[in-house]
Amino acid sequence: MVFDDCVGGVVVRVVLRSRFVGFLVRGSAMARSVTGVVAAASVAVLAAGVLTPVGAQAVAGAELSVPVVSADSTPQVRGDIAAGVPVSQVKVLRNGKKITAKIRWNQGLINRKGNSDRFNVRLVVFPTGDGAPIVLKDRSKTKTPPPVQKIRIKLSKNKAKKLRAADDAVLTVSQQHGKTKSKRFNRAYVTVTHLSAKNGRALRSGNNTRSVGVSTRAGRDCMARLIRPGANLAGCELEAASLRDCVISRANLTNVDLRAAMLRGCVVKKTKLAGSDLTGIQASGLIGTPASLPAGWSLVNGTLTAADPTPPAPAAQTITFPALADTALNAPSPALAASASSGLAVSYSTATAPVCDVTTGGVITLVSLGTCTIDAGQAGDSQYLAAPQASQSFEVTQSTQTITFPGLADTAINATAPVPGATASSTLPVDYTTATTGVCTVTGGVITLVSEGTCTIDADQAGDSQYLAAPQASQSFEVTQSTQTITFPVLADTAINATAPVPGATASSTLPVDYTTATTAVCTVTSGGVITLVSEGTCTIDADQAGNGTYAAAAQVSQSFTVTAFVVSCAAGGGAANTCVVGDTGPGGGKVFYVNPVDTPGSNYMEVVVAGMAPAWNDTNGGSYYKWCVGTGETNNVTTGTAIGEGKTNTDNMVVACTSGAANSVRAYTGGGLSAGSWSLPSKDELNALYTTGVGGFAAVDYWSSSQSDASVAWGQYFVNGSQNTDVKDGGLHVRPVRAF
Repeated sequence: MVFDDCVGGVVVRVVLRSRFVGFLVRGSAMARSVTGVVAAASVAVLAAGVLTPVGAQAVAGAELSVPVVSADSTPQVRGDIAAGVPVSQVKVLRNGKKITAKIRWNQGLINRKGNSDRFNVRLVVFPTGDGAPIVLKDRSKTKTPPPVQKIRIKLSKNKAKKLRAADDAVLTVSQQHGKTKSKRFNRAYVTVTHLSAKNGRALRSGNNTRSVGVSTRAGRDCMARLIRPGANLAGCELEAASLRDCVISRANLTNVDLRAAMLRGCVVKKTKLAGSDLTGIQASGLIGTPASLPAGWSLVNGTLTAADPTPPAPAAQTITFPALADTALNAPSPALAASASSGLAVSYSTATAPVCDVTTGGVITLVSLGTCTIDAGQAGDSQYLAAPQASQSFEVTQSTQTITFPGLADTAINATAPVPGATASSTLPVDYTTATTGVCTVTGGVITLVSEGTCTIDADQAGDSQYLAAPQASQSFEVTQSTQTITFPVLADTAINATAPVPGATASSTLPVDYTTATTAVCTVTSGGVITLVSEGTCTIDADQAGNGTYAAAAQVSQSFTVTAFVVSCAAGGGAANTCVVGDTGPGGGKVFYVNPVDTPGSNYMEVVVAGMAPAWNDTNGGSYYKWCVGTGETNNVTTGTAIGEGKTNTDNMVVACTSGAANSVRAYTGGGLSAGSWSLPSKDELNALYTTGVGGFAAVDYWSSSQSDASVAWGQYFVNGSQNTDVKDGGLHVRPVRAF
């Protein structure tokens, strides 16, 4: 087996040939197995001149003795074993092709009775890495060597090349003896010489002489290569020694230097270790209880444990810091994921504070556009050195923005256009445009409706130095026909002999309303809204508006009223019940001036407007007087009659032919609480009845009648003497309204 260690800074390797079986695994890169190079072997450690056996699981009665290497020492006997087969003055010549060494054989063993030993010399190289060892030279002779023997080893060009390329090389010498194969006993006398160049470089050329020195302390067994039970190694230096599966029970290891030594699976029953330096020792699997231990040390479950062990030197660590993606100013900051190889937490900082900020825990705050650099550090602790700083940079770019555009409701073309309410997440103002200019236009956010159809409004925000342009947002709505409704006031119940109510339905579109009725047996109505009462019963008037290009048709609205029986109501009347006499106050508030001798519903009586009625009537038109007609009827024939009862028809015809004048003014009068159209201009005979009865308080002047004489003149009456004369239609006379009931 093979073991390597340091002696005075020189790496040495030990190869033992023995019946003792052991195995060592070291952390050194030079520790290897030499299976196939040497037979079953035990391993010993050469540390500060003391070679200590490892794996001393000896067969009964067997001992392991490894002599101390010394260039000038004389053979020393310990027990029955002679010390020393030293090798010295090892030289490597001619670029590794020739090696010389001086060997001092143990004559005490060679000359013993019955000697039939075999003497072995072997040169082994160990390739760089974990390659298997290579035997370059192997000599084995039975001939007895001289006390001092100089050996020469010549290598072929190929083997010299392997020597120069090797990680290290060893020269081993051993003496094998025994009469028969079955009783052969190997005594291993080992000198280990490392033949590599200094500093780990492969040997190239020139003299490279190595001698191995010895450190001893008088009165101690430090010279011994065999640690027997009970051995006295007090005060010896065993720094970095490695003992495995050994028996060191009752050994005296007081005040021994065992720094960084390995002690695995050994029997330590009653072993004395007081005062020893155990710093960095690796001792586990120990069997038995030591007689003494250094202060502060204890054996727990077979492992030596220090109460306050010296901590190991801090290890190096590195930081891995993944790249950071460029990020918009208003977007979420990138997440930091730097990690230290030590597993310790990483802290963050930045020197680009005008662009970004970061907490030590790794939360980035973006401040402005530019390059943001984040530095990751790890300060280390008792186990790890501070890590080299790692940094990552990314660009803080213009912010993105979006437009929120609420929907626009469908709108009638004559209604108020909807107001677009788009907003940008940047709070920058939004601009509006439309491609549907045949249906609508938009300026500064004010929509103008042009025609029916689909209106689409586009909202844009072009961005600025801080924001990118927003994606366009659009909303569409339908421009529809306007709807309209009809408002139709209630119609009051009306006596058949009274003036029919006037329907006052209106459309919200302001378009004219048309009237119809399905109750023609009770009443009729013109499309313009003139109701005629026919008989008693329920009269229903329907109001419609058909719509046009702008408005849809309105829903029909109807109003009904009752046509009641003939009623005469005269205030303080002097006649019989339900009758009136001349001078009574009629139902319209005027004075009765005519009583029809024939009972004709609706025209039995006539009344005239008098002073005191509201609103007050002015006969003189405020001093301007009334023309009979202004319009086509002024110089053209107007169909009129002269008889009592024809004044209403005359007035109806005059209103059609005249844009203004006496008839128009009378029809506009609403005295007595009656609606416009209730009063008429009296016919020629009706005007004369007024003069005859003297009812009404007429002034002694000329008054117009509603009777035409010809195309250019009409009848009037002079209330001084009652004479009836004609006058041109554009002449100015007095006027007084009358009505039949």
